[in-house]
Amino acid sequence: MKNTDLVSIIINNYNYETYVGAAIQSAIQQTYQNCEVIVVDDGSTDDSISVIESFGSQIKTILKPNGGQASAFNTGIDAAEGRFIILLDSDDMLLDNAVEECLAFIDPEAIRLCYRLQKVGSSGEELRSKPLGLNKCFLGTMRDTIVNEGFFPGTPTSGNFFRAKELRRCLPVPEDLYRISADLYLFCKNAHYGKIQMVQQVLGCYRIHGSNHFANSVGRFDMPVKRLSNHLENVLNRRDLLLIYAKGMPDCDKMERFSMPMYAMATVSDAKLRGVYDERLKYWTKGEVLRGTWNAFNQGPRLSVRNAVIAVTILLNELLPNPAGKLIYQICGMLSSCVKRIVSVIRKHD
Repeated sequence: MKNTDLVSIIINNYNYETYVGAAIQSAIQQTYQNCEVIVVDDGSTDDSISVIESFGSQIKTILKPNGGQASAFNTGIDAAEGRFIILLDSDDMLLDNAVEECLAFIDPEAIRLCYRLQKVGSSGEELRSKPLGLNKCFLGTMRDTIVNEGFFPGTPTSGNFFRAKELRRCLPVPEDLYRISADLYLFCKNAHYGKIQMVQQVLGCYRIHGSNHFANSVGRFDMPVKRLSNHLENVLNRRDLLLIYAKGMPDCDKMERFSMPMYAMATVSDAKLRGVYDERLKYWTKGEVLRGTWNAFNQGPRLSVRNAVIAVTILLNELLPNPAGKLIYQICGMLSSCVKRIVSVIRKHD
């Protein structure tokens, strides 16, 4: 029987005039015809609105004051009429057959289908790196993936196909906490209501362009304080959400350890050293950071050498007196920059 369900593709945009047109075009040219395309512009100050309005009646346009990604999601999902929803970031794109394939793949028990995203450059050129998302199939709860499989079930925003009924149960996304990375809230909250499915197929493109609002190529030691603050908020929000989900489960301790991997512990330690403020940092005393770092290091052999190096820098952050700790941190930053330059030169000559 042919599927005739309406699918809503919601594009959230803020100051991406260069890319939003390609995102919209990828949504309206789907091989599956019964789609509505909703574009929520979150108070852009560039020429985004002109680009959006050039598509006329092919899309539904919602213009709103700037409120952040959570606000844009809340607005778009409220306006959607489809039985299924895709949340497409305005600097990403869908493959032409994305909706058709999602409808064919999604299991009756799944409330969210995750597919893979190919990394592309600013001009849409395919980058030489493996696609985002796990190269395996899976159907189960978030607890199953974390406790038994050791991974978080998800791809970035544009790589998810939601059942609208269960997605709406997650609303409203708290707008004060999730001006960015609002997809994290939806992934964790949505998992309360059913099973998550992952497939290997690449059905979209994740654009890397150097001015991504959250993801970019800035390294740990080169990260501006504001961006470090954003990463800290994201790390602590993720932990809070996972612990709420795990409350009362027999494996709650495993979920707690998983909630703070090594990169998260480094973010917390760096934030303390560099004077970033977050009320929740009061919990992360020197002892808690060291305990968390030990737990993260013992999560498994994967990337153990890298984890060992990160763990050493955390130890230096926590155990050295503040002036010495900051000096060592700056030296690590200079060494990191040197390594990046050397790697860049080597790649150019390959």
